[in-house]
Amino acid sequence: MDITSDKQRLARQFNDKESHSVLTYEEALERRISSLIGTFTDALIISSKNVTSAQELQKERQKHLAKAYEYYENDIILLYDSTKRQMHRQKFNPKWTEPFWIEKKLGNKVYLIRDKIGNTLPNPVYAERLKHYKQRHFIDFVPYSSQVLKILQIMELQLSETQHARLLELYQ
Repeated sequence: MDITSDKQRLARQFNDKESHSVLTYEEALERRISSLIGTFTDALIISSKNVTSAQELQKERQKHLAKAYEYYENDIILLYDSTKRQMHRQKFNPKWTEPFWIEKKLGNKVYLIRDKIGNTLPNPVYAERLKHYKQRHFIDFVPYSSQVLKILQIMELQLSETQHARLLELYQ
């Protein structure tokens, strides 16, 4: 296309019909720019309204889905191993590590935890990396052997000597 034909087409497009005068190229260009700016500001207003409504909707959705994490001392929990999140080689390995116990609540959703031997982990853990442990075998995860023996005495179970020796091996 020729530049002069573009100028003529643009001038014809914005011909002032009230005064029946032909606009110059510069006047037609100014009108076109002002109309584009007007549509741009309208689109900007509409998009900003859409963004604010989407933000409100997302805020309500997050508030609805938020979980109240509350753990108490001596609760049995599992710890999420975040290093296994991105590894495809270990995709079938468990991402939640062995049961731990809540030792102490340090602050809002921050806890110190200990393992089944009784060693406290050096770093505090945020509550989103923890989940409640649902016990399947109670006797396997009691942290101290003296507690196992107390439970067995309370339940008045008769164990053979081999079973008793095996329990002592496990928890000492």
